[in-house]
Amino acid sequence: MASFTKTIHKEPYPAISSSLPSLSQATKTVLITGGSTGIGYAIARAFAFASASEIIILGRRADFVSSAASRLTAEMPEFKGKIVGRSCDISDSSSAAVLWSDLEKEGVVVDVLVLNAARTGKPGPILQVGQDEVWADYVMNVRANLDFVERFSKQNERAPNGKKKSIINVSTMAIHDFVVAGDRPNYTATKNAGTLLLQQIAKDMPVEKIQIISFHPGWILTEAARKGGYDEKSAPWDDENLPGHFAVWAASPDAAFLHGRFVWACWDVDELRTGEIRKRIDADPDYLKIGVKGL
Repeated sequence: MASFTKTIHKEPYPAISSSLPSLSQATKTVLITGGSTGIGYAIARAFAFASASEIIILGRRADFVSSAASRLTAEMPEFKGKIVGRSCDISDSSSAAVLWSDLEKEGVVVDVLVLNAARTGKPGPILQVGQDEVWADYVMNVRANLDFVERFSKQNERAPNGKKKSIINVSTMAIHDFVVAGDRPNYTATKNAGTLLLQQIAKDMPVEKIQIISFHPGWILTEAARKGGYDEKSAPWDDENLPGHFAVWAASPDAAFLHGRFVWACWDVDELRTGEIRKRIDADPDYLKIGVKGL
């Protein structure tokens, strides 16, 4: 699967550069769940490069999101937009309700929703982990995302600003490769369910209204990976800015042909949008989607 395109990338490249005029996010407000560190923070940085109007970094701890917003602001002195940190436990529906209510009161309409926060869960067979832990994973990786997508969709109905909307779902190769997270089958099951949910929502959502794309970010040495015992020598890690810039590309009109589909950040976008792969995408509505083939 990693060789789906002939060219595989480990870092950003010209076709997905956030500085491209065609990928500009000027006038757009971007909300990123789990944006304080790692992949989420890299995505926030990439949207800053793309000149987003406002970037909202979301996380459970107020001190973490505030620090992340301040750090990114200092890191990007040329950025003319606004970077703010907001605390919200997205797995808590009441906390989510307060967040979206506050945004509405402040007149903030989110144009790009990046679903990055996730729960990896405890390792072990599902029946040993137990239903309480497994269900907590479902709440975080499925229900919470549905909650945000629903609120995101409805805010545009209440306060339409004439801008096309995008939902970017940071998924994982574990939704189809059950070996890579073999010690956490609950993670595989819940991330698969969450990605399928977005796929089904996209089926009934015109891309002109809300563009929805899910992607595997790559092998990134995040803080969570380090806490798991990994270091620079553990794997041929990808640059965290690869999924960052890819997310910006996925939110642009250039990626509209992938609406409702799942791809990898390392795949070459020029190969995806041209040639035999593009022909297959245009001809097969189930290509690069979750499902059972061969029946």
